Amino acid sequence: MGKKHISASLFVSTLLLVLMSTFLTNSVQSWSNGGYSTDPSNPDYGTHDWIAQHALDCLPAEEKQYISENFATYFYGTELPDNNQAVDRIGDTTKHHIYYNSSEVMTDDAAAVRASTEYTTTVNFLKARDYANAAKNVGIMSHYIVDMAVFGHVMGASTDWEAEIHHSDYEDYVKEQTLSYSGGEFDSYLSFDGSLVTISAYDAAKDLAYDTTFDVDGNLNCTWMDQNYNWNNLTFKNRAGESLNLAVNYLTDVLHTLYFDASASDTTPPVTTLNSSGVLGDNEWFTSDVTVTLSATDDAEVEKTEYSFGNATWASYTTPFTVTKEGSIIVYYKSTDKTGNSETIKTKTIKIDKTAPSARAGQDQTVKVGAKVNFDASGSTDNVGIAIFEWDFGDGSTGIGMTTTRTFAQAGNYNVTLTVKDSAGNTSKDTLTVTVLTSTEAFPMWAIGIAVLLIAAIAIGTIAITKRKT
Repeated sequence: MGKKHISASLFVSTLLLVLMSTFLTNSVQSWSNGGYSTDPSNPDYGTHDWIAQHALDCLPAEEKQYISENFATYFYGTELPDNNQAVDRIGDTTKHHIYYNSSEVMTDDAAAVRASTEYTTTVNFLKARDYANAAKNVGIMSHYIVDMAVFGHVMGASTDWEAEIHHSDYEDYVKEQTLSYSGGEFDSYLSFDGSLVTISAYDAAKDLAYDTTFDVDGNLNCTWMDQNYNWNNLTFKNRAGESLNLAVNYLTDVLHTLYFDASASDTTPPVTTLNSSGVLGDNEWFTSDVTVTLSATDDAEVEKTEYSFGNATWASYTTPFTVTKEGSIIVYYKSTDKTGNSETIKTKTIKIDKTAPSARAGQDQTVKVGAKVNFDASGSTDNVGIAIFEWDFGDGSTGIGMTTTRTFAQAGNYNVTLTVKDSAGNTSKDTLTVTVLTSTEAFPMWAIGIAVLLIAAIAIGTIAITKRKT
């Protein structure tokens, strides 16, 4: 008796396990995509992925970029609500429904609540710029919304519609037609409704469930679909295709709304800094070509950085650029983030002077001791302008200024050097010679002799002319 009792107990236990396993297998196959991908980087593709991928078709590139760059993670996320085996499993299949009563009053919003919760989590991931987890989580969210396109998810024993007869067989048929992005018989039912609207994940799930339950624009409600289950019936198939299309469009609108909700809190524009490098001279002037590097940071993500030399035609900044023109060059620059926040235009004046001035000290001079010597460097030139004139008079003294004077106390030859410097520090030199004579040297004997001879010649000539006249 004891052995029989044990054997019977083992049999009953085994039977319960088999039945439970069968129940779980059926319950996790909502819009089947396998539910148990062994490789998250290459998840199985099914109806949830087909809907999730087509929902991206009508979104602007920037709104779906975080998903496009993490497709595998996005698809993997769509199966987690059914998956009760993976490390990051959810497996809450008892919450994949929304129920209305015959008076059109919602009596159970389980799936809408779950969709809303995952929506909020996704927004937080996006704000934190954790795009991989955002893509995964938005895939999770999509599951709770699009399940409401299945009539079996709006019917139940506790509802006015009673439990559905057809569920897994309905989903299995659809799965066979959605094993890839294109090529199945339901592709032809997809049509963008023409506009992107703002709708919450909760309302999308709720509204989709309402249409599946009551058929807003017809009389093919959930009980009709269950009682008239027949894929050869074109009316039945068209209604199924319509529900799939609604699921895609609702999910598209939720993804659109989610992007702006995640961006709405970002009102801070990027901050761009400019770094200029080259050979630095004086007074922040460069004496060489200048390489300009722009760097932008943002709370979210920088969309673009631009620059201009005239605040008119803007160029997109991708790599450092070189400024070669001499003079004071104004660089305008700004950055814009993916939310559309654009910083106030900034400017940076880059001063470049690669050309040395030309010094002109003037002509050589000869003076006597004690005479004031005038120096004039006004003949000096520069492309930007000369800032400093420095004189070395060759006798240990110096002077400054474009014009100056010097009195030499001793006779001799003095090499006077003029150094001119522009604002950038470029320099040029020129030299003249000042010959300083003593008082005697100023009138040498040979000069006196010549003067006497000239006077004598003039006198003799005058006498000769007088005699002739008499």
